[in-house]
Amino acid sequence: MATDVVAAKESAEAPRVTEEPSWRESSWSYREFFRKNPYPMWIWDLETFRFLDVNDAAIAHYGYSRDEFLAMTVKEVRLPEDGDQALKDVVANDKPGLVYWGAVRHRKRDGGILEVEITTNRVEVGGRPANFVMLNDVTERLNALRARAETESVLAAVQRVGHIGIWYRNLMTGEVIWTDEMYRIFGRSREEIYAPIDATSDAASRYTYAEDVELVKRTLEEARRSGKPYELRHRVVRADGEVRWVHARGWYEYDERGTPSRMIGTLHDITEPVRAEERLAYLAEHDHLTGLANRTAIETYLQSVATPGGASDSRLALLFIDFQGLKAINYTLGHAFGDRLLVEIGRRMTAQHPARGGIVGRWGGDNFVIVRDDLGDRSGVSRFAKNLLGGLSAPYAIGGHQLRLVPSIGAALYPDDATASEDLVACANTALSHAKEITRDKGARFFAAEMRQAAAERLATEMDLSKALLAGEFRLVYQPVIDLRTRRAVSAEALIRWQHPERGLLGPESFLEVAEQSGLIVPIGAWVLREACAAARRWSALGTPLRVAVNVSAEQINREPIADLVRTVLADTKLDASMLSLELTENVIVRDAGEGRATLQRLRDMGVSIAVDDFGTGNNSLAQLKHFPIDTLKIDRGFVQDLGRDPFESAIAQAIIALARGRNLTVIAEGAESREQVDILASLGCTLIQGYYFSKPLEPEEFERFLRAQSQRTNIFPKFSPRSKPINARGAFSRPSTTSSR
Repeated sequence: MATDVVAAKESAEAPRVTEEPSWRESSWSYREFFRKNPYPMWIWDLETFRFLDVNDAAIAHYGYSRDEFLAMTVKEVRLPEDGDQALKDVVANDKPGLVYWGAVRHRKRDGGILEVEITTNRVEVGGRPANFVMLNDVTERLNALRARAETESVLAAVQRVGHIGIWYRNLMTGEVIWTDEMYRIFGRSREEIYAPIDATSDAASRYTYAEDVELVKRTLEEARRSGKPYELRHRVVRADGEVRWVHARGWYEYDERGTPSRMIGTLHDITEPVRAEERLAYLAEHDHLTGLANRTAIETYLQSVATPGGASDSRLALLFIDFQGLKAINYTLGHAFGDRLLVEIGRRMTAQHPARGGIVGRWGGDNFVIVRDDLGDRSGVSRFAKNLLGGLSAPYAIGGHQLRLVPSIGAALYPDDATASEDLVACANTALSHAKEITRDKGARFFAAEMRQAAAERLATEMDLSKALLAGEFRLVYQPVIDLRTRRAVSAEALIRWQHPERGLLGPESFLEVAEQSGLIVPIGAWVLREACAAARRWSALGTPLRVAVNVSAEQINREPIADLVRTVLADTKLDASMLSLELTENVIVRDAGEGRATLQRLRDMGVSIAVDDFGTGNNSLAQLKHFPIDTLKIDRGFVQDLGRDPFESAIAQAIIALARGRNLTVIAEGAESREQVDILASLGCTLIQGYYFSKPLEPEEFERFLRAQSQRTNIFPKFSPRSKPINARGAFSRPSTTSSR
């Protein structure tokens, strides 16, 4: 029953009430305990009285099917003549924990009458009040009890109901009667405990847990003085030293002179329910995986210390710790492996935190928190952070793997940076965001006032982005890719721009990172794909078919079935798949090798071309990419811009071109901005060039004029070679610029 109480309480977060309860889907053993428990159990809504769930034992006892139960209310199983007062009492009861209500009568589906003992616990399901009920079918026992007149036989039968011991004590004669369950509760034999039971020596008090003796004495004295029944929970110590929890009830009876003459009571062993409650309380404040304090406990602690007049009268340091690389490990080695890594991280963090004061916790995901009140000023926090970074950066040996993580720390101080706990958390989180942008050698990043402005601007960008798509503020421009052999454009890359109503025209560097982190890149990316495919279809209709290249982000791959989206867009725009190229960075492609390869193969099977954008800037080699269905490599502009000035960059470009040609891949160099760069690329064997030297990204109307001009002129550009004279591209195109093509 204790386990089911926990399971019922966990159902408070379930999103539904009248449908299949989500708490039943829990991976905890409570689910099986509820379903397979031999005692009938159910949960009902305190407002509608409808059944929310029943276990198999209840179905077997009552004869109703599960669907019939879920269509009924608890009133329908009660006898009408018994009235609804008992149900009203249950609804009105707001005491926490288990409540024993005694026996009631229920009617089965076939008309038969059941008498059941009911124990309840108030819970929440989907945010609504509900009642967890355990029923003990005592029909046969109660019938037997009615047939017995002798007191000891009655007590022997009743004590078997739910481990409840019953006792009687004559205060005049010293006579004491205990049922067998009383001896079992105290873990002692009848012979061992009977002798000391007399009018002056109460064995129950003798074996009461030392810290609870005064509570028991006060409760009994109050009951004797007031004449009212008493009820309390306390601990007892068994013969083997085990401490058990009991729920005691009793009352005094008085003679005609008003003198207490006897006592009658029950003792219910509630150890298991209490332990379940303690476990539930532990889980409410601890992360189930690492055992560290969870977010609720951290927030509660901060509210108690990081407030004016709070428990902390000194400077408090709040450190948020995040790890780069954990997500990749989950993708590559699986979430079970990632969980083991999180446990080890928690162990290392605890090892560096003193037992006194403060708190170590897991905020969620791969985000951890340390709160310290003994580090002093920023220099002390900085020294601690440096040591912490060193410990967390050391290799992790797990499952035969040696792994390294890159931790980042954001720190905020109370009361220097904030005087309220919520503000302090916001400051530390803001500092963490900035810490992720610097190297580990620079240690922790402390909150600074200017960060708040940056965070506000970032939030404003996110809010504006959420409205920009519906407002039609995005637009695409197209930059052609020129084939030096034919001196004509062979494809064009679609590049997004944002016409912000207040900030003017913005390039992707101003908003794409925010879009990706907020998830808005998914609908924005879908719009880009559809708009670019529609444009390519128009180009074909003009008689100038040209392949269009569309960039795809990691978030699009992770959050939506990209192959299905592409198929739908191609069908809607009536664009041939061969006229579409998708550009992905190499890290996106190999992050989840198995699934990534399958996704790319589906796209290739449609006829879509796959390009690796910014090649050479990731952590992977062409040898790794050979297992993926790739058509094109785009040399990152960073290698192109230093051609002619840095021999090393020329060597890298030459190596990429040679390797790609060996794999029969097309190579496009992007970011060409000078004649010298174009000549060098041509000499290296790269004939497909994209960059400002030939054309800036063009508005749709400009690009269509460019296509028409190209179709009407045989050679829109002069022939290129390493020894060619400089050309003047002015006229049809803009003057070369040093601005990036993105």
